[in-house]
Amino acid sequence: DPTVRAPPRLPPLLVYTVLGLFQLVGAWRDWHHLGGKDWNYFLGQTQAEVTTLLRYLQFPLWMPWRCGGQPVLAQPETMLLSPVTPLALAFGTLAAFKLLLLPIFVAGCLGLHALARRLGLTGAAAYAVALLAAWRMPTELAKDARA
Repeated sequence: DPTVRAPPRLPPLLVYTVLGLFQLVGAWRDWHHLGGKDWNYFLGQTQAEVTTLLRYLQFPLWMPWRCGGQPVLAQPETMLLSPVTPLALAFGTLAAFKLLLLPIFVAGCLGLHALARRLGLTGAAAYAVALLAAWRMPTELAKDARA
């Protein structure tokens, strides 16, 4: 029947952003708390890079504070050339990591949604794939952030 209208579709970006805000509130509630597991390692690595940039006005090619010294650009876990560094320079290291939680969550959900659509899933099924796969990540992050 041409008079029957389909319910309006919510754009995936809106759906995943709202869900991400809801899921990540635990990580942001205790803003000053560090995360658990390997957060300390990455926070320390990033803080050393930021300190080298700000205090010594040098591009950190060598990290003397980790493992007796190591080259930064050869270190696969460096955050120097990632979106973390500009945010850490502007807002601080811990805030940079917490500010990136939502964009990472939304990007992951959008990628899974696109993959589901590419594989032929439509409507709620495409949303379900992204939501089921992404559900655990923010739960763990929120739990770790209260550690």
